[in-house]
Amino acid sequence: MQETIARPPRPLFYDPVQVPTADDVDTATQKWTAFPKRMHPTTSKPAMNNFRQGDDGPDDPSYQPSNSRGWQDEYCEWMVEKNAAGKIIRVVFTCENPDYWDQLWQTDKQTVVDLYNQYIDNSVVQSDLDDASGNYVRENKWNNSIKHTMHLVSTPNNLFAEIRLASDATVLRKRPDGTVISNQDELIHCAGYGSAGRHSDPSIGAAVNSLARDERAGQITLSDPFGLYIDKASLDLASGFQLPATAPAGAHARDYWKILRGTDDFILRVEYAVPADLGFTVSDIKIDGEFIKYGGQIAEKMQIKLTAQYASIQPAPPSAIICGAPEILGFLKVLNSNLENIKLQLAPGDSLATIVLCSAKTGASAAIKEFNNRVTVTMGDEIRITDPDFKVFNANVAVAVGAASGPAFFETANSDGTIGVWSDPGLEIGPAISPPVPFVLTAVPAAESAVPSEHLETNASMVPRKSVRSHLPSKFTLK
Repeated sequence: MQETIARPPRPLFYDPVQVPTADDVDTATQKWTAFPKRMHPTTSKPAMNNFRQGDDGPDDPSYQPSNSRGWQDEYCEWMVEKNAAGKIIRVVFTCENPDYWDQLWQTDKQTVVDLYNQYIDNSVVQSDLDDASGNYVRENKWNNSIKHTMHLVSTPNNLFAEIRLASDATVLRKRPDGTVISNQDELIHCAGYGSAGRHSDPSIGAAVNSLARDERAGQITLSDPFGLYIDKASLDLASGFQLPATAPAGAHARDYWKILRGTDDFILRVEYAVPADLGFTVSDIKIDGEFIKYGGQIAEKMQIKLTAQYASIQPAPPSAIICGAPEILGFLKVLNSNLENIKLQLAPGDSLATIVLCSAKTGASAAIKEFNNRVTVTMGDEIRITDPDFKVFNANVAVAVGAASGPAFFETANSDGTIGVWSDPGLEIGPAISPPVPFVLTAVPAAESAVPSEHLETNASMVPRKSVRSHLPSKFTLK
């Protein structure tokens, strides 16, 4: 039987903390446009209305993700500052992942406050940044609009999404005739990593997969420090910028960039602003013949980059996996990729509304049980869809008061008598590190299971021996 695993083991991807990296490391860098492709999916030049929505948000109220700056989903978000006349005086871009800020808050809250004072407003105090339990709030009032941008908040823009995508891309994929796939669009649709509608995900996947196809490369990982960074070369180029006639002789548009956080090779935060004493503003500069009215016009000229590295640690030769049936429905696949976060973690007593997508053989009467009885999953109304192979339900996940910390594993007693087992922890129980976001629990046919058979248990008293994909919205398989 041909293997059609949607998320198989990834022997080419390694953890440099656990596996020493050889001295003969080589790297490969992939770059993509910072302006969201989903805001302008055609190949022609974006119109001013696209740039307006890139700044202010989409006109469509159903656009996902719907959180603060959710539409800026290319690992780059920005804030725009204007003067009393409505002209832009500066635009600040960040690609700094929120996971760093979660950790920094846990270790040094005052440093977080100091950084907000330095880069956002000197009136920021600790109580502006945390909730009633003292947890850091990513989308606090100083980081929830295009007026104030400290770090990334769009839900796809997180560190684990980057790592997961890169690791998935190390798996070779092939067509039914055995031809290995190299086209980036075909790869992402086959492998199901990330969102095909963005600049970033197909680019990252194609770059890493090209290393996996290179017989000279050994094991692959992301270069230290892990992260995505603003590409300085694109800033220096300043392609299409035209300064006003009043600009100083010999001035160039690149002169008005200033790196605020990071270094030339690893830019985390950068500002585009014209010194006030020069007598003109950012809005007096043209890009491709149009005066700058929106920060998105600048973002469209910027690039974000990721660097992968490979060393001569030679694993067993990889075999290509044939493309299988779609993992889930198209719209839910996009929703899932947009809403994944580094960790779903609920505190004892917390609850969360979610969506359960499962095989058509699983009815609303199916019982979902957590192994240690710390979590209750209540199935709600069925969401009507046209696909006969799947059922979609609203559901609620509730953690018991006083529940012990740790990963929660689940099983499902299906209406036809079969047992479904979550392939990974459905969630982590512990102090909430941020407000939980909606997520999708998905089910796939057994042939597409992301978990080797030895990790599936049918005895509710047994916890799976290890997690293949911990801290992510989970899948379960039907045995």
